[in-house]
Amino acid sequence: MFAGFTANQAVLEAMDGSMSVHVIDFDIGIGGHWASFMKELADKAAESRRAAPPALRISALVPEEYAAESRLIRENLTAFARDLNIRFEVEFVPVRTFQYLSFKAVKFADGEKVAVLLSPAIFRHVGTEFLNDLRRISPHVVVHVDVGGQMGFGTAPSYRQAVIDGLEFYSTLLESLEAANFNNGGGGGGGGGEWMRRIETFVLYPKIVEGVEAAGRRGTPWREALVAAGLRQVALSQFTEFQAECLLRRVQVRGFHVYKRQAEMLLCWHERPLVATSAWRY
Repeated sequence: MFAGFTANQAVLEAMDGSMSVHVIDFDIGIGGHWASFMKELADKAAESRRAAPPALRISALVPEEYAAESRLIRENLTAFARDLNIRFEVEFVPVRTFQYLSFKAVKFADGEKVAVLLSPAIFRHVGTEFLNDLRRISPHVVVHVDVGGQMGFGTAPSYRQAVIDGLEFYSTLLESLEAANFNNGGGGGGGGGEWMRRIETFVLYPKIVEGVEAAGRRGTPWREALVAAGLRQVALSQFTEFQAECLLRRVQVRGFHVYKRQAEMLLCWHERPLVATSAWRY
């Protein structure tokens, strides 16, 4: 929730009131975070009293085996956009196709403002070389959301250290999830326990396996690659920080807090970071 919220805010603020938005999402997941983005876009359109409905296009990079998930995402987001009177389109680009064609695999239209959402997963799949093509598409903002800890492509000096960092991150993540589950009434072994098992099996386990497989690969760390591509990090707004803190107060679980590290915004469990969001521009 924190990752989706901070990324959405960074994109909305960079759009500067534009009602025609194109987002290239390199880690769409199940697409739930775009529902809240649509609501914000619809509210802004209502405030501006513009006659034409806002338009949102999403180009999502997905693995080849993502057909069932892609259909579900398209159906859910299309129905939500219809209810909000938003012109909506989503296109799914196979990662393998992007690997060969880079941004030529993505369709662009005149008059739309472009935003790019990155996560460490895409660098594990295709490396960082595609970042050199970013300038050609003139994105108004590039948002990087790190929800995978430090275990992965080019982020540790050795395979051993990468695995250790990853284990520390996922043990912290599990500890925070268990605390949140207990606080919400899941400590009695009922439905909350089943919820935790599903999270562990279908969300965390695949990410851990993927991280271990990627830990031995060497490459340019993502931050260095963004700088080398000509991007500079920009601060997230005080409003985003305030809203993120309000979000955590609604959760009502002791131990979570928002922390700013230079221009980066982090969600921490006690003193250990879980999610880090940063915005970049040319």
